[in-house]
Amino acid sequence: MKHYHNPQNQTDVRLPGYIPFEKQTSYCGDKVIIQLKCDNNKIIDIKYEANVCSICVASASVMSVYLQHLTKTQTLNKINHFMAMVQNQTYDSTLLNSDLKSFDIVYQLPGKINCVLLPWQTLQEFLLG
Repeated sequence: MKHYHNPQNQTDVRLPGYIPFEKQTSYCGDKVIIQLKCDNNKIIDIKYEANVCSICVASASVMSVYLQHLTKTQTLNKINHFMAMVQNQTYDSTLLNSDLKSFDIVYQLPGKINCVLLPWQTLQEFLLG
């Protein structure tokens, strides 16, 4: 809950030099805007805007901290393992830190899986796009 009460990298301003990408879920209408600053195939910074539930804010906050300074390939790999964990699928736990592993019980709350995954899916779709 520390990332909900004290979210990191949250902004409601479009930042110069950042590339915005947004996604809205049809499940509940929540919307996330991810802003990336990249240099030479590496993510330098991640900001986000999220007017969503607490678990989605916490997920976006953790993501914005954890995925900075990685290459596109490294980022996609970590996204895949995080998403697998949240959906109770096989994943490499050595690739995820304790903040990310705190979401490992979400699969037991089917109504919250989409909330946790929304920021990660948004970034994944942007990187694959």
